[in-house]
Amino acid sequence: MSRTIRVYWGGRATGWHNFNWTGVITFKSVVHISVSEGSINRGLFNPLDGISHTRGDAVIGVRNINPHENGVEFYLEVGWNHPLDIVLDITVLDPPELGFVVN
Repeated sequence: MSRTIRVYWGGRATGWHNFNWTGVITFKSVVHISVSEGSINRGLFNPLDGISHTRGDAVIGVRNINPHENGVEFYLEVGWNHPLDIVLDITVLDPPELGFVVN
């Protein structure tokens, strides 16, 4: 069963970042991350209702997703001349069923 968390992160710039999700992510997890510019309406009771994706002019991407025990680190690329507010959707999928080695 997959699980997804939406994270609003203000003032992020290009570089390595880490998000901890204890009890959900392990070093064996399959993790996918989507990202866009974002905004938040802090006046709402449920934070999820106030977090919005925004289509901005910056090119934003995620690379090198590396699950670890209780979290995930990733390289965030923000193609803008200053830090931006972003929204991440972090999805943790079921563990892999098989493993192959290709030489």
